[in-house]
Amino acid sequence: MVWVCKSSWLIIGVVLMCKYDECHSECTGGSDCRSCTAACTSCQNCPNARSACTGSTVCHKAQTCTGSTGCYNAMTCTRSSECNNAQTCTGSHDCHNAQTCTGSYDCYNATTCTGSTNCYRATTCTGSTNCHRATACTGSTGCPGSGA
Repeated sequence: MVWVCKSSWLIIGVVLMCKYDECHSECTGGSDCRSCTAACTSCQNCPNARSACTGSTVCHKAQTCTGSTGCYNAMTCTRSSECNNAQTCTGSHDCHNAQTCTGSYDCYNATTCTGSTNCYRATTCTGSTNCHRATACTGSTGCPGSGA
């Protein structure tokens, strides 16, 4: 009888440990999600979420941001801000190092801009602004030889 009791406690301990880990790896809602290490959805203060942030704030380590802020290290940003190191930005802000920008702002180093602003180094611009180095410009401003 004692052996069964010990086994039961062992199983309960493992289940509780797994549940604890799950709770802290992905968070939904909350004002302080610092303990979330994988993903945040509709959370505030998610500086440690490494995978994704959706509708969240302070997403400093997230690789993907959707409708979020503080996405400094995200590789992909959609409707997000502070996407300083993103490679792809869609409807986002502060896409300083993005290679591709669509409907985004401050795409300083992008090679392709569509409907975006401040595409200083872009070689292809469509409906964008400040395309100072563009070799292909369609409906854009600041293109070499455009006079705009």
